[in-house]
Amino acid sequence: MKMRHSAMALLGIVSMSLAGCSTGYWHTSDVSTLEIIGAGFEAELAKAYKDQSVFEYYQMQDYEDAAHFAGRAKSAAAGFLVEPGFYEERDIDAKYIPELEQAHALIINALETKKTLKNYPLLARAQVKYDCWLEQIEENTQPDHIAACRDDFFRALGGLDQPYPEQKAFQVFFDTGSTKFDPAALQTLNRAARYAAVHEMHYIITVGNTDTQGNSANNDVLSRKRSHAVREALVKAGIRPEYIRLESKGEHNLIIPTPDNTKEEKNRRVDIYITRP
Repeated sequence: MKMRHSAMALLGIVSMSLAGCSTGYWHTSDVSTLEIIGAGFEAELAKAYKDQSVFEYYQMQDYEDAAHFAGRAKSAAAGFLVEPGFYEERDIDAKYIPELEQAHALIINALETKKTLKNYPLLARAQVKYDCWLEQIEENTQPDHIAACRDDFFRALGGLDQPYPEQKAFQVFFDTGSTKFDPAALQTLNRAARYAAVHEMHYIITVGNTDTQGNSANNDVLSRKRSHAVREALVKAGIRPEYIRLESKGEHNLIIPTPDNTKEEKNRRVDIYITRP
C-alpha cells in the first residue's frame, strides 16, 4: 500500500491513532480475535473490515494492507466514523480515476441514503470492497484481484435496492437412526451456506428432530447429534461457527403427527433457519 503524504492522509493517520490503532504490522490475533458487539452499521462495517484484514494477512500475506484494514475494523468497532478511502491519497494510475470518481460518488450516496433500508451488512460490504478496489488498483499487479474487488463492490451496491430478506428456512433429512448426509442433503447444505453468504445473514439456527421410532430419551440425544452434524457441515462450507446456534427437540416437533414408535421420513430432519438477530 503506497499512500501519498497528503494532508488528508496525515489526518487519517492521526484519526486512526486516536481510535487505538498502533503503528507497524498487527499481530494476527489482534484482528482475528477482535470482539464486535451489536448489529448496527458500525458493527457490520467492523466485521467486513475484519474479514478483509484476515484475508489480506492469511491469504495474500500482505501484512501492510492487513494492518490498514485491521485499523479500520478496530475504529469502526469502537464507534468511530470510518469513511470510504480517497483515491487522492493513493498513487493511482490516471486511467483509473474517472471510474473511481464515479464509484466514490455512488458509495457516498449509498451511505447517505441506504441506511434507512437497514441492509447494513451489504452496505458495509460495498464500502469495504470499494477500499479493496482502491488498494488493488494502487498495487496494479493482479488484474484478477482488481476485477474481483470492483465486481464485489458493484454487486453489493446493486443488492441494496433488492428486497431485504429477514429469514430463509432449509431442511435436511436423515435415514432412521442416522446423522449421515445423502447427496440431496449435501446439496441443501451447500445451498444454505451460499444463501447465508450472498445475503450476508450471520445468524443461523439448526434445530435437530427425530421421528417417534425408538426411545424418547435416545431420540433427544440423536436430535442433538443431527443438529451438531449440520453445524459442522455448514462450517466446512464456509460459515463461521460463531454464527450458528444449536437447538434440538427430539421427537417433540413432528411435521407429520404419528403414533409412538412410528418411522416417518419427514420428521427425521434438521431445520435450518438463516435469519437476522
